[in-house]
Amino acid sequence: MVMFLDWITRSGLCTSLADLSISTNYSTPAPTPLNRLLETTGASLTRFDEDHYGLDPWPHGNLLHNTNLQTLDFRLYRITHDDKSQRRPSHAAWTEATRELHGVFSSIRSRRLEHIEVAVGIQVMHSTLEPAQPNDVLEKLDLRDLHDVMSQPYFDTLNEVGVEMTLGFGDGHTKSHEDSSGQKLEAMVYGILQPWSARGIVTVTWGHGYALM
Repeated sequence: MVMFLDWITRSGLCTSLADLSISTNYSTPAPTPLNRLLETTGASLTRFDEDHYGLDPWPHGNLLHNTNLQTLDFRLYRITHDDKSQRRPSHAAWTEATRELHGVFSSIRSRRLEHIEVAVGIQVMHSTLEPAQPNDVLEKLDLRDLHDVMSQPYFDTLNEVGVEMTLGFGDGHTKSHEDSSGQKLEAMVYGILQPWSARGIVTVTWGHGYALM
């Protein structure tokens, strides 16, 4: 992947590219070659789709040079409690997710952005949310920097934000518990994206699947 990104950047084929999709399995592209490619596409890029599946956190592309971007699709690293050495507080994984969102949104410099689509896998365990209610977890998160970025003029033209959650449950969960967890997680996302939720442009959907990937 690194060699291919470097080759296509040097080839000059992407200087007028409007639509770019990056999809990887297992290994993820190194940030420097990907960012060089995004810099090369520059103002011509109007749509960027970034979809990584892997077991380790991945770097997102830097969109500073893509000043005419209109559509952005990306996948967040999974939200789960997988620290076997110690139990983390229920908001720890959410703190990491909000930092990841801040990193993506803070690199945007397009004033033409209209649509954002976010996919995220969530492994539903007691430490992910239960027994806390969404407001209890939200109160422990420092969302000021994220909300400040989301309130920047770069997002004035934004009119649609979709968040698709894939929820993974362990054995022994009832349908009622799964539905309750889905509703709580949905409320969490609306709270995290509050500046845009208040504008009525956020839609959250969820379904069952393999949230670890």
